[in-house]
Amino acid sequence: MENNTYNRTEARQQEENNLSLKDIWALCVNNWKWFAVSLAICLLAATYYVLTTVPVYTRSASVLIKEDRRSGSVSSDISSAFSDLGFGQTRVNVNNEIINFLSPDLMQQVVRNLHLDVDYKVKGLRYKHTVYGSSLPVQVEFLDLGRNESAGLKLELEDSTSCILSDFIRHGDKIKGKKVTAAYGDTTDTPLGKILVTQSQYADKAKWDRPILVSRSSLLGTARRYRSRLSATLSDKNTTVINLGFKDVNTQRAEDVLRMVINVYNENWIKD
Repeated sequence: MENNTYNRTEARQQEENNLSLKDIWALCVNNWKWFAVSLAICLLAATYYVLTTVPVYTRSASVLIKEDRRSGSVSSDISSAFSDLGFGQTRVNVNNEIINFLSPDLMQQVVRNLHLDVDYKVKGLRYKHTVYGSSLPVQVEFLDLGRNESAGLKLELEDSTSCILSDFIRHGDKIKGKKVTAAYGDTTDTPLGKILVTQSQYADKAKWDRPILVSRSSLLGTARRYRSRLSATLSDKNTTVINLGFKDVNTQRAEDVLRMVINVYNENWIKD
């Protein structure tokens, strides 16, 4: 008798579960339009994000750190002995070199050598494209601005001898002023002070029918921004190889930054 009651109860619960699933299915079928609209909105949002997000590329390099044995002092011999015994002295030295690679002073020197404080962009259909290296027809120098001053302007290529400067900005504020014609290779007086525009070695190959947006950032701010994109990690705890990585929207600039980081590091090592 008890078994029959238990079976009837279990059957009733299973029937209720089946009914509930049927109700859920009926609810989904009756409101399929809302589900379709939600799916379409999500797909459109994802597509817009992909199309408007600037792609970021990563370049990497490996550096072998050699132990400096030029001094030959007793302390270095003791350190070598401890290292042979497995106390990790070599790793400590490599960690110090990682700190050197990521130091603000090293990145400031990289920014100065590559003139990274001046950035060039052109407007595209989806986002602004960075112009650098072999695609850059001109280079702009702000002669009267201090290292930690920011500015911007619009540059339009006129012909093979001059360009037009306009839309001047200083510290984020627009400056009233007329368009200025700047001859290549000559200093030009502008609302931002004297500016020198020179043609790059790729001027004949780089053809732009759109204005170039030139922005000049402070040295410290630029170095801090580029330093945040640089990574330095130990390849393995038993090696003295450092893996460097740099992320940037322009592949050529990423390669140049990594190459310059290594060059400046080697120069500093020789000086020390």
